[in-house]
Amino acid sequence: MSKSGPSGGSPTDQLDAMFQGTTLRDSGPKLVELTSSRSVTPLPATFPNLSSRPGSASSHDTNTPPHLATNPLFTTLPPLRDLLQTKTSMDQDAVADPCMKIHSDPLNPLHHLNREAHIEFLEGGLGIDEDGEQLSPGFVVLDASRPWILYWCLIGLCCLGADLAPYRERLIETLRPIQNYSTGGFGGGNGQTSHVAVTYAAVLALCTVGGREAFQLIDRVKMWKWLSSLKQVDGGFCVCDGGEEDVRGVYCALTLISLLGLPTELTPDDVTRLKRESGEIQQGKRTGGWGHDPKLVPGNLLDGSAEYLRRCQTYEGGIAGGPGGMEAHGGYAFCALAALSLMGEPEVMLNKYLNMPKLIHWLSARQYAPEGGFSGRTNKLVDGCYSTWVGGCWALVEGALNGPQKDEPDDETEEGQDEETKQTGEEKLTKEDKMTDKGRGIVGSLWSRDGLVKYILGCCQAPEGGLRDKPEKSPDYYHSGYILLGLASAQNYHYYVCAPEAQSPPPSRPISTDSGEIPPPTSTAPTALRAAFRWRTSHYIPTYTSPGNFDNSIIEKVLSTYDLDDDEMVDWLDREEDEGVGESLGDVGEWWRGDRVRRVHPVFNVPYENVREWEGYVWNVVNEGLEGGGDERYPRESWNA
Repeated sequence: MSKSGPSGGSPTDQLDAMFQGTTLRDSGPKLVELTSSRSVTPLPATFPNLSSRPGSASSHDTNTPPHLATNPLFTTLPPLRDLLQTKTSMDQDAVADPCMKIHSDPLNPLHHLNREAHIEFLEGGLGIDEDGEQLSPGFVVLDASRPWILYWCLIGLCCLGADLAPYRERLIETLRPIQNYSTGGFGGGNGQTSHVAVTYAAVLALCTVGGREAFQLIDRVKMWKWLSSLKQVDGGFCVCDGGEEDVRGVYCALTLISLLGLPTELTPDDVTRLKRESGEIQQGKRTGGWGHDPKLVPGNLLDGSAEYLRRCQTYEGGIAGGPGGMEAHGGYAFCALAALSLMGEPEVMLNKYLNMPKLIHWLSARQYAPEGGFSGRTNKLVDGCYSTWVGGCWALVEGALNGPQKDEPDDETEEGQDEETKQTGEEKLTKEDKMTDKGRGIVGSLWSRDGLVKYILGCCQAPEGGLRDKPEKSPDYYHSGYILLGLASAQNYHYYVCAPEAQSPPPSRPISTDSGEIPPPTSTAPTALRAAFRWRTSHYIPTYTSPGNFDNSIIEKVLSTYDLDDDEMVDWLDREEDEGVGESLGDVGEWWRGDRVRRVHPVFNVPYENVREWEGYVWNVVNEGLEGGGDERYPRESWNA
């Protein structure tokens, strides 16, 4: 927390202890006190085990919801305050005061997710509100952001549990004319130049609705050639032809390469271009500002990218938009961490290329009390959108600290395996099997999940529907989408299993490498990035672990979401005569768990199940030919990924 300094050891000492295997909560004061009303349960025999449900209905009063102890961090002002009033301090108080009052309200200690109102608001962004009206004329200024609006609304609806299948055909027909089939990529609107950021938004929107038809829309051959043309000699990517180069370009480009299974090698023309540009730098015709090592001339799309991201870390510990002394920013921090996680295992990539203690110190300073939310930069106000841009960093940081963990089966018994056999297999697990692959304890939370949930549910929900930056602001589609993604981050624990840096696809017959095809993989040019496909999730969050003593771990629950046993939550809703809620929401009822939202992939920011679906299209379906015949634009030989 940025406004309440910890006691009992310096931040450096606490970070050192954390890297030795203990968490900040182990080595410092416990800011959140566990009481008897909080559901505390030993870890199940395997972790994470989604089939085990800790807690029981008998542990709570049958007539009242679980008691939520009010954390004084969010109901009182910081003990240290500067007496000098400035415009900045007055603006800060203007935000902190209403947040503190909301968190302190004894008559309304817990705000519920206004699911139906948010669904109606986001459907309005897709031009299908109850009155059948389209977006207002004022949205014409966002004509170059049409894929973004689609993504923000669709990912928000997805988080809320809406069925997105009805939107698939309309989305495809909307995006079809803004894909530039001659150059590759998507423009922001009809007839506009391809841009890596809106291409990222368009592809994520297609992945969010899912389905083979959405995947087939994308011209992967032209996409690969276009991304090759954006690669720069210093390891970065330009966002468009002749555009700026920054951290966004790296993250968006690598996301497209990974999610679409594109080759990581460059086209021959672009290899020649980059060597020429490198020679120009050496001759002093232009400078990169940071010097240039001729050994870093990229021979493929990944070369130099990790080094580029390393140069973007600032003296504060955060990540700037580019090298050269820019200001650290939460959005760039997420892009850098996610990009490194796309290129390999977070434990390897983040610890190798970033100063992790300084990064964690900077990220920790972004969460404020009493608000509970995140700011994007030093001395700036909290903003709901940083629930994703900063809140989303923590899953990647925790993954880097924990390393790969044991893979676990799904909730249900695997096909062909009866329940007795499954239980017998679990009983055979040894104590070592309960640890991470490195045999150590797990860092589950380095931030206040409960604080962020309080800020989102109490301060970011607009009464009329939609989510907003902060109290007194108006809701919009951008904040609605990213705040709901942040809520998903707070409610779930993300971990990854052993992830190779890159892996070749199943063997396929050799093909020619003319201009209309994607070349086959070689031993020196792996075809695609696979690391991000190894992430898993659980809504049971481990905490208070110690090295080599996994049995002492307990489960932390995000109480602001009534994160109880699922059956217990439904029973309590029924007692409150809310049994009709699920039915009134239609398909949303299937996902109704109090205030829970759908789980979203921490790197791609799309649903986990859709990531698995597209992985199947890339690595299995397209290699065998599309069912019911292929897309005429893509002969079978070109789908060799």
